[in-house]
Amino acid sequence: MRVFRGKKHYPILLCCCLAFLLTACATSSSSTSSDVASTHPINSMQMTVPTRPTPTTIPMPVTQTSCPAVGSARALATAPLTQGNQQTIVYAANEHATNSYTATAGMLKRYDVTTGHTTSIVRIPNMGIGGAEVSPNGQWILFTSASSVVDPGAHQNFKLQAVRIDGRGLQTLYCGTSASNITINDFQWSPDQTFIAFNSDSLFANSATGTNTYTVQLLNVATGNLHTAFSFSTPYATGMQFHSWLDSSHLYLYQSGPGGLFSHIYLLNTSKGANQHENDLTTIVNTGYNGFESSYDRSQLYIDYNGCGQMGCMPPSSITTLPATGGTSQTLWQSTQYNVTQACAANARLLLVKIETSRSSSQSSPASNGVWALNNDGTGLMRLTTESQSTSSSFGDCAYAWNNVSRDGAMYALQITNSQQNSNNLAFGKLNGSNAPTPFASDASGLTVSMVGWTTM
Repeated sequence: MRVFRGKKHYPILLCCCLAFLLTACATSSSSTSSDVASTHPINSMQMTVPTRPTPTTIPMPVTQTSCPAVGSARALATAPLTQGNQQTIVYAANEHATNSYTATAGMLKRYDVTTGHTTSIVRIPNMGIGGAEVSPNGQWILFTSASSVVDPGAHQNFKLQAVRIDGRGLQTLYCGTSASNITINDFQWSPDQTFIAFNSDSLFANSATGTNTYTVQLLNVATGNLHTAFSFSTPYATGMQFHSWLDSSHLYLYQSGPGGLFSHIYLLNTSKGANQHENDLTTIVNTGYNGFESSYDRSQLYIDYNGCGQMGCMPPSSITTLPATGGTSQTLWQSTQYNVTQACAANARLLLVKIETSRSSSQSSPASNGVWALNNDGTGLMRLTTESQSTSSSFGDCAYAWNNVSRDGAMYALQITNSQQNSNNLAFGKLNGSNAPTPFASDASGLTVSMVGWTTM
């Protein structure tokens, strides 16, 4: 112990000690209070909760609706969109002159199945909209527009266009002219939304030999680069076309023959470069079939076999599964009673199945005809729609589940046609079969409607 000599220092020492003790106590008290407050808050007002920035919709940059130079394309100008979780159906409505297929306006609309509210997305005067598709992220609609409401991409002046689902950013990516004798069809986004693939066919390009040239074009969405991924020249009545994406670098192609019979399924690897030909393809199926689609997780193909021909559609029919890149097939479902004409993935558990039996001489519609749901293990066939002699129901393209089924996998949408009234209704229902389809849009005088796909808003 250190001893201080001299009494005159005692008052100073005492003051210093007291000051030290007071400072130490204050510091200790402050530290202890802080620790307690951080680990045992008295109430929620004392807590500091980190906040995340709220996503916001970014205004669209300036876009162009004029055609790019002949033979070239344009990049897609984009900006993020904040979406809600309301399941929403996108559909097309084309106005046309009375008793004519000349378009007076092409429209895209969206329908909120919860509120029953319809919103106009875009209206294009003097154009008909065809072949529309919702993008994988649900924010964009890709479509063709032309002066006719019938097959807008075939042998006429047309535009391949896109618009955001809030109606912003209408733009033209590619154009074709009737003078070029070129069609465009079956355009699809890649699963990662990096590319758009489409068939661009030059029919009867060589009139002397009757040769058709089929090409598959790839458009890079970010750069606007357009190139021929695949080409195939063949005599009349044989074709080779793009069907759908397996993944972002592989395309399914199919070969068709006289009478629309399908004979092969091929896989094209786009990463191997441009201008590929038949000998570059991988054969997946080399026997006749009636249709095919990918499974929900894209690990398998569903192959349809049925008794449809010139005399109508009759059972037996079957659905087989095959690994996505080829292999041994297995029978998923078969029937001697029902004739399946289409099967596609609805969600991770269910398929949508179209059953149709018809005889060319019959005036009645079998009771089994309609749209059904089927478990993806081949069990539990369940009716969703019932048809009459004058009505039929159908769903659309099956390249992606959201073309027909809501993003939450719980609802479906389809078209109901009445042959006596020459009309169409668009309707939706629940995939659990708990309700009959509810119409939400209809044809009217000078108006035709068609299903596009599902998104959320």
